Amino acid sequence: MANGSAAVFFGGNPLCVYQPADPTTLNISIVQYVNSSNGRVTLIRQPILDLQDAAWSFYGWLAVVDWLDGGREVVSITGDAGSIPLMSKAYAPLTFKVPTEGIPTEAAALLRAMYYYFDLHLVGVFMLMGVASHRAGVPEVLIISNVFSV
Repeated sequence: MANGSAAVFFGGNPLCVYQPADPTTLNISIVQYVNSSNGRVTLIRQPILDLQDAAWSFYGWLAVVDWLDGGREVVSITGDAGSIPLMSKAYAPLTFKVPTEGIPTEAAALLRAMYYYFDLHLVGVFMLMGVASHRAGVPEVLIISNVFSV
């Protein structure tokens, strides 16, 4: 890689390069709308990993851990004046129970039934071809492709 930076190749594929990012350079922020005393609404932006503010940086690293754990999302809003990477609030995971009434308990039994259905129809077609070729005296009808060889 250029400039002596280290990179990890996934699966030995040089086209798939993973460059680990330094979270402090991502400039991820949390924003909040604030009503001031004069009635103006302003947007306050707080970087989550502010290295000058050690107390806030602790909570910022906790937010990064939540992000890595899947409890938060980070999006980058890009406009004419630049881009702002923002972190969402923490969300509880959305779980749901899958209804078991419509799902067969034994998938193998369903696959076996489909296999028998296909095979019985294929054998039936071959038998009809054999009877028809025997009656007509045309042996070339029994020539079958290698894909469907018996």
